[in-house]
Amino acid sequence: IYPGVRLPIAPHDFNYVFISVSLSRRTSYEKFVLKWCRRIWQRYDGNLEAIASASPLELREVGSSYQIAQLKDMASALLSIPSRLKELSPDLNIPPLTSHLDLLKLKPEEARLVLLRACRYLGPKATDSLILSCFKAPHFIPCDAHLKTLAARLGLTDPSTKMPEKSLCSRYVCREGLIVGVKVCPRVNDCLRSKLMKLGGLGGWFQTLCYIHGSSICKTLAPRCDLCSLRRDCPLSSSNG
Repeated sequence: IYPGVRLPIAPHDFNYVFISVSLSRRTSYEKFVLKWCRRIWQRYDGNLEAIASASPLELREVGSSYQIAQLKDMASALLSIPSRLKELSPDLNIPPLTSHLDLLKLKPEEARLVLLRACRYLGPKATDSLILSCFKAPHFIPCDAHLKTLAARLGLTDPSTKMPEKSLCSRYVCREGLIVGVKVCPRVNDCLRSKLMKLGGLGGWFQTLCYIHGSSICKTLAPRCDLCSLRRDCPLSSSNG
């Protein structure tokens, strides 16, 4: 159905991806984030140091949303990771980092824990999006409303399945043995991300396709079943006749 879809693996664009996923929290990517990013590229390019030192007044010229207002703190937190590494990862066996870009040398699961612990406003979805786009980690699954809706409608998960929570994701892993010394999440049997990890290396692909299909066809409130190419295999469409 979507033959042109690709997953980016862009480690050299880490700063740009970090900015875009930080701005994409609880808002429309197409309507707002792209516009904000263009303005930020013009003013700061991908310079996180410049963003971290920008005044609130300067950032308001980019936009007045809370996502932009919080970007300064998020950039500062990311840049501070090397100096705070011992504080952030007492349970992880991570060598010293000289730059935030050294996160790319870690295992994706290790980088996920460090990022969630370091950046106050960065949640599981944004963190997984960053790692999916910058690491070779197609098994990472950014969990959003479209993914939750389609997974339930297609019968892959129960509608009551919970979304990942930062308070848990920053302390635990989804599978035994992913990181030595880090325990498995107590909600492993009731979490969307954990349940869909059975997809393995297809997880990131599945989420991406669910985002595209969910935002255009299989909408949460008003699904367009008459236009859906999956309607013959979809329990929801069958129940609607």
